Amino acid sequence: MNERDEPRKPEMPSHVEGSMDSVIELERQAEARASRPQRFIETITVGIGRSWFVLGMLAAVVLWIAANALVALGGGHPLDAPPFFWLATVTSTGSFVATLLILATQNRQARLAERRSRLDFQINLLTEQKVAKIISLIEELRRDSPQIPDRHDSEAHSLSEATDPHAIVQRLDEEGVTGSEP
Repeated sequence: MNERDEPRKPEMPSHVEGSMDSVIELERQAEARASRPQRFIETITVGIGRSWFVLGMLAAVVLWIAANALVALGGGHPLDAPPFFWLATVTSTGSFVATLLILATQNRQARLAERRSRLDFQINLLTEQKVAKIISLIEELRRDSPQIPDRHDSEAHSLSEATDPHAIVQRLDEEGVTGSEP
């Protein structure tokens, strides 16, 4: 295979590469902080959530019922006669364990999601402040430049002021939008 046959990676601007590297590093750090038991639990949870596992468990239940029913119909003594006490016990215990595994996984994922949400919020606030500053500087340049006619732009003036997140939260609370209790 020569250079022409090899698929080319799309070129990305350096700031995009840097952002991607930061996200990848944050994800790696989050995974590194997970304890060995937590990673083990998450591996099992991923496995039991796959379609082949679900189909396999359903097939095992059907085979268990069919095998015991056939033995009973043949006049033999089935391992687990209807109402299938052993099958119910095993499936109930399995459901209990699966629930615990899923809850443990969801708790960690919720903590990671909350951390990402806080990071997003901080970055959004910084971005909003930067944009407000840029608008303010452009307005100042427009006012000070003799080549540009000076006029009042109320929208630009309004946009040049940084948003107060406390005021937004207070308004959302007043309207009952954020879900917090009054």
